[in-house]
Amino acid sequence: MNLHLEGKRAFVSGSSSGIGAGIARKLAQEGAIVVVHGRSEEKAHRVGNEIGQSSGHVFVALGDLSTDEGAVSCHETGATVARRPGHSGQQCRGTDEWAEIERRAVKEIVPNSVARIGRADDIANAVAFLASPLADYIDGANLRVDGGYVAAIN
Repeated sequence: MNLHLEGKRAFVSGSSSGIGAGIARKLAQEGAIVVVHGRSEEKAHRVGNEIGQSSGHVFVALGDLSTDEGAVSCHETGATVARRPGHSGQQCRGTDEWAEIERRAVKEIVPNSVARIGRADDIANAVAFLASPLADYIDGANLRVDGGYVAAIN
């Protein structure tokens, strides 16, 4: 789907790993010029290089956004700031092990209607759509991206 993000700029805070990296990759795939942000130079450049190999429209900004110096350093990239929602949680490396952990977690801890745990791409797809002009008519809405974990919105 073309989300009409070509030439738009996006600063994704905390995008040197996890959900933030997924969001940065998705926005770049949709044509956005992405600024990968993080405090770890190695991690931020690794994600930036991955994105750059496929889209060519990426910059890296390093800095701790909780300090004035870090925020000014990141601001110098000239990108629009978009907040990264959520929390990346813990990651498990082995696929067999992960499948069992996911099955048990969905059954015992976070039952939901899609019978799996959310992935970075699930959040990234929602963020890309909401950042696009296709979502211009959405205003003041709470959008849950939780696989149906919460059955109703208050």
